[in-house]
Amino acid sequence: MVKTHFWHVVRREIIYQFLKKSFCGNLNLKMLEVGIGNGDVACFLKNKGIDMEGADIFPEAIANCKKILDIPLHQMDALKIPFRERYDIIGAFDLLEHIDNDTLALKNIFSACKTGGKIIVTVPAMRLLWGYFDIGSHHKRRYSKRELKEKMEEAGFKIERISFFMTLLFPVLFIYRLLFGMTKSARKVETGRITISPEHKPTPILNNIMLFIFRIEKCLLNFVNLPFGTSLIAIARKV
Repeated sequence: MVKTHFWHVVRREIIYQFLKKSFCGNLNLKMLEVGIGNGDVACFLKNKGIDMEGADIFPEAIANCKKILDIPLHQMDALKIPFRERYDIIGAFDLLEHIDNDTLALKNIFSACKTGGKIIVTVPAMRLLWGYFDIGSHHKRRYSKRELKEKMEEAGFKIERISFFMTLLFPVLFIYRLLFGMTKSARKVETGRITISPEHKPTPILNNIMLFIFRIEKCLLNFVNLPFGTSLIAIARKV
């Protein structure tokens, strides 16, 4: 599902696009993804020629990634990263919202970056979208642009670029959550039984339509930062 779901497909393309632009096309980089999860993004970036390593707190995530990725993998907590001045770029993709002390995680990432190295993150955005999906996904927060910027700067990074994404599809998601976010079926996430909805598992036709729209947005991100959306992406440099 992750391989073809419109959100996962275009999010990894946007991450690569931001990296390529930030490093002026020179992606001869040593990169660590913290919170590698299912390995989807790391696999995509490795296939683009980036020298990838992965880390996750969960041993099952590491075990699953070993089946699909031939890269160094580390089982570790984002709050206790043991490396210092090691990576050109560190990625944290939809990770920080799961961590109580996200500022400490960012400071650990700062220490693991080389001087002049960078961090790239994606996080869920806009508190008004908070709902049972966030509860079921064990999110601690959704970020404002200002909050993410301030926390990255507090960790020592200098922001290069920060933008919302999932902008064109924002009205669809917002209306969906208004209509269905408080239904009894949605409440099942409180007991750990997340209900699959069209938002999470669209039909193939709907998925293709959303994929097309989201890729239009990806093209826009080549030229402008977007003013609102369901997610934020930021890239910053260690100075």
